[in-house]
Amino acid sequence: MRESEPQHVVVLSDKSPLSYARFVMEIARYDDCMLADPFFQVDNLPDILEYTNCTRILTRDSQKSQKERIAGLSVALKNINPQRGLQIRVSRHREFHDRYIITPSGPILAIGTSVNGVGTHFSVLVEIDEPVASLIRDRYREFWDQAEVLC
Repeated sequence: MRESEPQHVVVLSDKSPLSYARFVMEIARYDDCMLADPFFQVDNLPDILEYTNCTRILTRDSQKSQKERIAGLSVALKNINPQRGLQIRVSRHREFHDRYIITPSGPILAIGTSVNGVGTHFSVLVEIDEPVASLIRDRYREFWDQAEVLC
């Protein structure tokens, strides 16, 4: 049996008041990344803008009840983002349901819960290495390319 290196895993406990801070710290490790979260909320946008190097957020609009969330993201992006250049796109692709921090190359992070659930739901962040990272990156690039640009 071949021994492998231990995976980078971060536990985000629902009982720790620092789970969300640890989550943001992990995202901040990656440059020029995309946060893919179908249920991303406007309340998380200021922290992502200020403390991470995310350049793209991909979220999903799969039903009419999501219109208010998307409208809120549009207004927030227009009002607090001009100098940062963050881009948000909305996918309607049915296969977009998993949450990741996707980098241009190298490992990516799988997120066990939506950003708005970090600290309220037990979850983990798991680093995924190549070649699986490239498979995910390519698929989510398709979702990104087909998504609607906000603002």
